[in-house]
Amino acid sequence: MNALKYINSIVLCTILLVISSCKDDVQIDIVTLSKYGQQFYLGEKVVMWAGVETNDLKNVQYHWECDGGSFLVPDNVFENTWVAPNVAGIYTVKVTAKIGDKSSVRESKMNVINYYLFENFDNGKNNAGFIYYNAAKASYSMNDSITFPNKQNLWKIMLTSSNPTSTGAIYYIYPFTKGNLQIPFSMLFNMGFETFPNILANVQQRIVFNTPLINKEKPYLKEINWSMLPAATGTTKNLKIRMLVYTPTTNTSTWTDLLSDRVSPLGSMALNSYEDFSMSIGIDSIFHAFRNGTEVVSSDKIRTHLRATPYDNPVCSQLYFILPPNTNTWFDNFYILNDGSILTAKPN
Repeated sequence: MNALKYINSIVLCTILLVISSCKDDVQIDIVTLSKYGQQFYLGEKVVMWAGVETNDLKNVQYHWECDGGSFLVPDNVFENTWVAPNVAGIYTVKVTAKIGDKSSVRESKMNVINYYLFENFDNGKNNAGFIYYNAAKASYSMNDSITFPNKQNLWKIMLTSSNPTSTGAIYYIYPFTKGNLQIPFSMLFNMGFETFPNILANVQQRIVFNTPLINKEKPYLKEINWSMLPAATGTTKNLKIRMLVYTPTTNTSTWTDLLSDRVSPLGSMALNSYEDFSMSIGIDSIFHAFRNGTEVVSSDKIRTHLRATPYDNPVCSQLYFILPPNTNTWFDNFYILNDGSILTAKPN
């Protein structure tokens, strides 16, 4: 009997040693902690993911930490979304992968810059928050990371209608969903064209504002519209910038020129050229527009309207690019600042 107990003890110890040995064989290592982009704007949602090497993947547990900002999901996901804080700075994101008492840790530095928004279209994000729409229900396609003359990694928006006879304009829209964008603000983008359907093709840039929450029956700023004929030449008037004020009580819209219809002193845009455009309303409520660093107009008409009709600070709703069909267009370096500075070129 004692011999049997001795044998059973040996068998039990052997089993425990095997189990212990199996546990000791567990391997886990976070080999990468990846993210889209290198710089992030205030409040940006950044997708991050951990690349793990292990022989027991199904039992891996994850824990995410940061010294600024927050996560949509703190635990047990290998891919997470970090929400940048509203204060610029360098922050640390850390993820721990664990199986039992074995763990691996990896960190990543996050550079948050003092912009409301920026997008350089080089980090793989699908459509970068833009949406597009065509009233004629024609279909359009988009390609990214193409090579433009003397440029690299530009976003090419292939806006070629599937119906060549379509006359419906293409509305390419960025909705301001990350937080209120109010005066002062400054936005800049780079734009170039590969094709125009004709020299009188009209391209518009529109900033649309929300209905105010206070004194909503009063006339309020509804839109700023920059209209141009990029390919027009000679004496053809190819430039106009206007503001739209809407009066709810009478359901009327009134356009006022910030820059009257004229021939642009900067001339037309050549095909396959690539230019900077910016629109701003400063701390003093003066409107500014620039093309390639040259001021197109400075106007106090928005300030005059805001002083004459008090209501809450206008909130930007959407930015529109309105393009004719059968037009191939590039966008790059889309920046928005709301610190009172006026963008005339890509910030450093």
